[in-house]
Amino acid sequence: MKNKYFLLICLTLVISNNIFANVSRSQAQRVRQKIWELNDPDFKNYTIPEKYNNESAVIIAKKEEIYTVGKLKSGYANKTVLNRDRNKKLFYTNFSRYLVKINDKVALDEFGTIEYIENENIKIGYFSSKMTMIVGARIIKPDGSIKEVDIDEAIITSEKGDKDEVHKKLAISDLQIGDILDYFIQEDGNINYMNIPQQYYTFKSKYPVLSHSIHCEIDNKLTTEYHSYNGAPKFTVSTNEQNDIVLDAKKIDNPKQTDNWWISIPREVPFIRLSILFNNNKDIYKPASYRKSGVYENLPIDVILNDAMGWLSIALQYPTREIKKETKKFIARNPKASKKEIAQYIDESLRQQVIFAKRISPYSYVATLFNLFKDFKIENKIAFVTDRYGPRAEDIMDADDFNLMLIANDYSQIFAPPSHRYMIGNTLSECEGETAFLVSTNKLSTNRVLGFDGERSKITLPKSKEDQNVMKINLDIIINEDNLLEIDRTVTLSGHQKNGDYLSLIHRANWYDEKSKWLGTYTIKEDIISKNDQESLNIYNANIQKVEKDIEEETKIEIESYHDIKPKEVKGYKILSFGIAPNDSTFIYNVKYTIDDLVKRAGNNLIFDAGKLISSQITLDEDKRERTANIYRPYEATYSYEINIQIPNGYIAENLDKFNMNVDNESA
Repeated sequence: MKNKYFLLICLTLVISNNIFANVSRSQAQRVRQKIWELNDPDFKNYTIPEKYNNESAVIIAKKEEIYTVGKLKSGYANKTVLNRDRNKKLFYTNFSRYLVKINDKVALDEFGTIEYIENENIKIGYFSSKMTMIVGARIIKPDGSIKEVDIDEAIITSEKGDKDEVHKKLAISDLQIGDILDYFIQEDGNINYMNIPQQYYTFKSKYPVLSHSIHCEIDNKLTTEYHSYNGAPKFTVSTNEQNDIVLDAKKIDNPKQTDNWWISIPREVPFIRLSILFNNNKDIYKPASYRKSGVYENLPIDVILNDAMGWLSIALQYPTREIKKETKKFIARNPKASKKEIAQYIDESLRQQVIFAKRISPYSYVATLFNLFKDFKIENKIAFVTDRYGPRAEDIMDADDFNLMLIANDYSQIFAPPSHRYMIGNTLSECEGETAFLVSTNKLSTNRVLGFDGERSKITLPKSKEDQNVMKINLDIIINEDNLLEIDRTVTLSGHQKNGDYLSLIHRANWYDEKSKWLGTYTIKEDIISKNDQESLNIYNANIQKVEKDIEEETKIEIESYHDIKPKEVKGYKILSFGIAPNDSTFIYNVKYTIDDLVKRAGNNLIFDAGKLISSQITLDEDKRERTANIYRPYEATYSYEINIQIPNGYIAENLDKFNMNVDNESA
């Protein structure tokens, strides 16, 4: 969900109303000529304000447009598709154009190429989409002369299928410092049984933007929903001669975005979200609370909540027969088990089951867990929760803005779907301290208007403390005779720290087996052996060997990420504790390796760059030292390092006083 928000310049979006297949060269050229002949004053004024003279690049003008129409396409449809003989399609065109002043080599390197997908055809079951893209570029020299870039010089970088997806790269070969680049990327597409992707118009980027305008023309039979965030302009709404909806917005002199670390874009950066929904197409599923054609701004929270409840009520559920069987065995083994212990056992059992799923659906997970809790008479409420990397509670726009959870046993337990297949623990750190909208109900109803009946309430979720989320790193280091560092590093993680980068080092079978030990069920190998299935055992052993090689590569990546240096040799790695069981709550990982480049010889002395022993650090450019945005971190945390260095014989350590430093302010 968080990946939906964009900060830097997005080279997406597109044009023309009647090109829905691979365009010919002459058609594409006519489109380019039409664009270059537009009398748009924002793209005619090349003056840069003096305050931006030292910027690497300045976006003089940026324009984004979208045109959409939903209509019936005559002809026979596949009879397996809902037995219909007519098919509705949504046609859309997007257009993005930029006018950029290039002031230095950094900008020249960045804008010197344009990468794009020339065409893309996707078909998943009866869902399909087709897209064609046209690119145009020209260079405006300081003397006012204009040179159009030859698009035929673009090269294919990759393609899938029978040209179902063609990626290209266009080099702007004659672009120089001091030039102005005028380019556009345009897309035409049609899709059936789907809505077009939600649109995001962001008013801050890597470079200052002097003028940013948005223009939308939307078929009045479609449903238009939008929301402006963080001081972004609001759309003016009108109609054109065809009675289509027309939306316009413009923002002048937008400074560049410098706060890129520890930021929540949906809560700090001005942007507009726009949804264009084909709600009059009966073949597209939607909850009964959906809006009919028209324009809707800033929908109330209750309306979005109804949508989310509607999706939950029809979510496909995971099989639960085996989970119920094992839970009954657990209760038989532990007759004094509390409702909290039973709830945790059920949740962990479900987590183990979905580890093999390619995609873990939050709606399916919560619906399945809800019914399991009801079967074992565990009191719970369904929670729809915002998170700090999404919109604030008052700014939610659609059901995807919610994280789904169950709050059980008188608010003492929170159960969230795993955001990662190996997620350890059952809460989402980014939701701590956030608003949770609660619904209590006895069953998931098929009532599509409300999803299900029940009382509604609202709470703020609790926050964990820094001493609950600890990363402790111990390093034992030997400087050998070749001036290589021999490092033995042990990482101990607790709380939310367990769900960080180290998850990539987990072997799926080991993770499954460790959880099986706590659950009291068969490990994968035990299950195969119990069935006397030699073929499956051979496949299992082969897969173990393959995955271990993958883990070895991941270990090298982890070491390089930690030190910003590639390891010379990896001598061993092992997970000592997975931190899965309640009585063994820390994840412990050990790795042994050698690295170069941290020790340099200077005459008879050795100079040791010890700073990189506490992992790679953030480097802030001068223009990023003045922060204006709030700081967002996923949780409060503690980081502890213990470093033991064995000094080579004949040497003494100097400059140890440099390590005596303390920073204590309102931030940390």
